Amino acid sequence: MPIGPGLADVIYDGDKQDLSKSTNLAHMEIALQVLYELRMLDSAIDQWAIKNHKNTGDHATPNDLLAYVKQDTLLYKALQDPTGPKDALGNPFGVFIVDDIPQVNRKTYYKLSDAVRDDFWTPFIGK
Repeated sequence: MPIGPGLADVIYDGDKQDLSKSTNLAHMEIALQVLYELRMLDSAIDQWAIKNHKNTGDHATPNDLLAYVKQDTLLYKALQDPTGPKDALGNPFGVFIVDDIPQVNRKTYYKLSDAVRDDFWTPFIGK
Protein backbone atom coordinates (compact mmCIF):
# COMPACT_ATOMS: atom_id res chain seq x y z
CA MET A 1 0.00 0.00 0.00
CA PRO A 2 2.11 2.91 -1.19
CA ILE A 3 1.72 6.23 0.53
CA GLY A 4 1.39 9.20 -1.79
CA PRO A 5 4.40 11.49 -1.84
CA GLY A 6 4.00 14.79 -0.09
CA LEU A 7 0.74 13.97 1.68
CA ALA A 8 1.99 15.77 4.78
CA ASP A 9 3.94 18.48 2.96
CA VAL A 10 1.52 21.27 3.79
CA ILE A 11 3.28 24.55 4.46
CA TYR A 12 2.37 26.49 7.60
CA ASP A 13 1.56 30.07 6.65
CA GLY A 14 0.84 31.46 10.11
CA ASP A 15 -2.84 30.47 10.26
CA LYS A 16 -3.69 28.15 13.20
CA GLN A 17 -6.24 26.32 11.08
CA ASP A 18 -3.63 25.57 8.43
CA LEU A 19 -1.24 24.31 11.13
CA SER A 20 -3.99 22.00 12.41
CA LYS A 21 -4.60 20.66 8.90
CA SER A 22 -0.87 20.15 8.41
CA THR A 23 -0.56 18.21 11.67
CA ASN A 24 -3.62 16.14 10.81
CA LEU A 25 -2.21 15.27 7.38
CA ALA A 26 1.16 14.35 8.86
CA HIS A 27 -0.60 12.11 11.38
CA MET A 28 -2.63 10.52 8.59
CA GLU A 29 0.55 9.71 6.66
CA ILE A 30 2.11 8.16 9.76
CA ALA A 31 -1.08 6.19 10.48
CA LEU A 32 -1.05 4.80 6.95
CA GLN A 33 2.57 3.74 7.36
CA VAL A 34 1.89 2.02 10.70
CA LEU A 35 -1.20 0.26 9.32
CA TYR A 36 0.80 -0.94 6.30
CA GLU A 37 3.52 -2.28 8.60
CA LEU A 38 0.99 -4.07 10.82
CA ARG A 39 -0.44 -5.76 7.73
CA MET A 40 3.03 -6.78 6.59
CA LEU A 41 3.86 -8.13 10.06
CA ASP A 42 0.64 -10.15 10.14
CA SER A 43 1.46 -11.65 6.76
CA ALA A 44 5.10 -12.33 7.71
CA ILE A 45 4.05 -14.14 10.90
CA ASP A 46 1.61 -16.31 8.93
CA GLN A 47 4.21 -17.14 6.28
CA TRP A 48 6.84 -17.95 8.90
CA ALA A 49 4.42 -20.18 10.79
CA ILE A 50 3.41 -22.13 7.67
CA LYS A 51 6.96 -22.63 6.42
CA ASN A 52 8.25 -23.67 9.85
CA HIS A 53 5.25 -25.79 10.94
CA LYS A 54 4.47 -23.55 13.92
CA ASN A 55 1.34 -23.77 16.04
CA THR A 56 -1.08 -21.25 17.47
CA GLY A 57 0.63 -19.40 20.30
CA ASP A 58 4.19 -19.93 19.08
CA HIS A 59 6.35 -16.81 19.17
CA ALA A 60 8.37 -15.44 16.26
CA THR A 61 11.40 -13.26 16.77
CA PRO A 62 12.05 -10.21 14.61
CA ASN A 63 14.91 -12.14 13.00
CA ASP A 64 12.48 -14.98 12.12
CA LEU A 65 10.36 -12.53 10.13
CA LEU A 66 13.12 -10.89 8.08
CA ALA A 67 12.86 -13.48 5.30
CA TYR A 68 9.19 -12.55 4.80
CA VAL A 69 9.56 -8.76 4.61
CA LYS A 70 10.82 -6.83 1.60
CA GLN A 71 14.41 -5.74 2.24
CA ASP A 72 14.23 -2.11 1.14
CA THR A 73 11.45 -1.14 3.57
CA LEU A 74 11.32 0.71 6.86
CA LEU A 75 9.81 -2.40 8.43
CA TYR A 76 12.79 -4.52 7.41
CA LYS A 77 15.12 -2.00 9.03
CA ALA A 78 12.90 -1.90 12.13
CA LEU A 79 13.07 -5.69 12.47
CA GLN A 80 16.87 -5.42 12.48
CA ASP A 81 16.89 -2.93 15.37
CA PRO A 82 18.77 -4.57 18.29
CA THR A 83 16.47 -2.81 20.79
CA GLY A 84 13.39 -4.31 19.11
CA PRO A 85 11.24 -3.23 16.19
CA LYS A 86 9.40 0.06 16.54
CA ASP A 87 6.73 1.82 14.52
CA ALA A 88 7.07 5.22 12.83
CA LEU A 89 6.56 7.00 16.16
CA GLY A 90 9.24 4.94 17.91
CA ASN A 91 6.80 2.78 19.87
CA PRO A 92 7.38 -0.99 20.05
CA PHE A 93 5.33 -3.29 17.85
CA GLY A 94 5.05 -5.86 20.64
CA VAL A 95 5.42 -9.62 20.48
CA PHE A 96 4.78 -11.70 17.38
CA ILE A 97 2.51 -14.65 18.11
CA VAL A 98 1.10 -17.13 15.61
CA ASP A 99 -2.64 -16.62 15.04
CA ASP A 100 -2.64 -13.46 17.17
CA ILE A 101 -3.05 -10.32 15.06
CA PRO A 102 -0.41 -7.65 15.78
CA GLN A 103 -1.85 -4.66 17.61
CA VAL A 104 -1.26 -0.97 17.12
CA ASN A 105 0.74 0.34 20.07
CA ARG A 106 -1.51 2.26 22.49
CA LYS A 107 0.77 5.32 22.48
CA THR A 108 0.71 5.37 18.68
CA TYR A 109 -3.07 4.91 18.67
CA TYR A 110 -3.63 7.89 20.98
CA LYS A 111 -1.09 10.12 19.22
CA LEU A 112 -2.78 9.54 15.85
CA SER A 113 -6.38 9.63 17.09
CA ASP A 114 -6.79 13.19 15.75
CA ALA A 115 -6.30 11.91 12.20
CA VAL A 116 -8.02 8.51 12.07
CA ARG A 117 -11.09 6.90 13.59
CA ASP A 118 -11.01 3.71 15.65
CA ASP A 119 -12.27 1.58 12.76
CA PHE A 120 -9.23 2.63 10.73
CA TRP A 121 -7.13 0.25 12.83
CA THR A 122 -9.43 -2.77 12.45
CA PRO A 123 -8.42 -5.56 13.02
CA PHE A 124 -5.19 -4.27 14.58
CA ILE A 125 -6.78 -2.56 17.58
CA GLY A 126 -6.79 -4.03 21.07
CA LYS A 127 -9.26 -6.61 22.20
